[in-house]
Amino acid sequence: MRLGSMMTKKQASEMDGYYRRSRRPLFRNPTTVKGKIGCGLLLVIWFSLLMLPFLMFWLASGRSVTIPHSNIPNANQYPRFEMSLIMSQENRGLQLTTSDVQRNSSDNLRVEVHVNYLLWVSEADDNAAVYCDRFERNNSDADWMFIESLNTPCNP
Repeated sequence: MRLGSMMTKKQASEMDGYYRRSRRPLFRNPTTVKGKIGCGLLLVIWFSLLMLPFLMFWLASGRSVTIPHSNIPNANQYPRFEMSLIMSQENRGLQLTTSDVQRNSSDNLRVEVHVNYLLWVSEADDNAAVYCDRFERNNSDADWMFIESLNTPCNP
C-alpha cells in the first residue's frame, strides 16, 4: 500500500463535507405550484424574447403575421390579429390590425376593425383608424351580402 493513497476516516468526512458545501446548484428546482408556474412563464417569456429577431426578419421580408377569423365573409380582409411592417418613404413602422365580430342575429353581422400604427418615421398626425362593415343575408343558408361601411365603431 502506498501512503499517499490511503485516507483516514476523518479526511474522508472532511472531503464529503467540502463537496456537499461546494457542489450545491445556484438555483434550486421550484417545489411549489406558484414556483413551477412562475418558472414556466419566465421560460416562455425568455424564448419569446429570443424569437424577436426572427419575427423582425420575417416582417422585413414583406410578410405578415396573421390570425384569421372563421365563418365570416371575406375572412382574409378581417383578421382577428395581423401585424405587418410598413416601409415607405413617408412612413415606417408596424401596422397592428384587429377585428371584432358582432352578430345581432343569424342574418345580421357587423365587423369592427381597429387599425393601429406604431410608427418611428411618420409625417401623419393621426395613427389609428376604426371602421365598421355591415353584412346581411336573407336566411341562414344564403351568402352574406355587404351592406355598408362606416368610419365609426359599430353600435349594437
